[in-house]
Amino acid sequence: MLKDRFFYPIALALIAGIIWVALSRAETSNIISADVCKLGYTIEGEDLILLEAGPGTNYNYFGAQGENAAYVSLYSHIARDKADPPSAGVFAPIGYQYAQVFHGKTIRMTIRAKAGRRRPLESFDTGYFSVAAGSTQWQTFNLTDNFQDFSFDFSPRKVEPTEDIDYFGIWPGVKGKQTIMDVEKFQVTVLSGC
Repeated sequence: MLKDRFFYPIALALIAGIIWVALSRAETSNIISADVCKLGYTIEGEDLILLEAGPGTNYNYFGAQGENAAYVSLYSHIARDKADPPSAGVFAPIGYQYAQVFHGKTIRMTIRAKAGRRRPLESFDTGYFSVAAGSTQWQTFNLTDNFQDFSFDFSPRKVEPTEDIDYFGIWPGVKGKQTIMDVEKFQVTVLSGC
């Protein structure tokens, strides 16, 4: 058994250590939130391999070559209204750390895309999907032969923190005819509220 002269200093040191760890984690969380507000969320280059394909869709990754940036070719092989279960198409998963910063703010979603060289897709749908904070309707954009940015703005509701992830998705061809689009970048930028 410890004597009082040893017990109390050790107990105080332990409590101080616990408080220090808690405060340093809160400080780190604030730094991360500030970074997300400033930098947003971007998937491009080699990070494009982190995309996921929901039911009815698929993608192929092509690494950077020379001056050409890495990109993915997306297509759907099932009509969107026939996909079971319904999905966000090919999507960038947005972790809860990012989602909690985005909720309650005005954000801009940007896709840099073009029609594929083979079996080119004419138009695509994109959206932001959140179980907790609400989702957009599908936004439709017409593709061209050259990469360009396509953007829309959205304000997810402010909700209590959860560990759910959000999704920034593309449905490449609502009819599922395996026509192709190429994508270089998914980006979410905070416009206001930080």
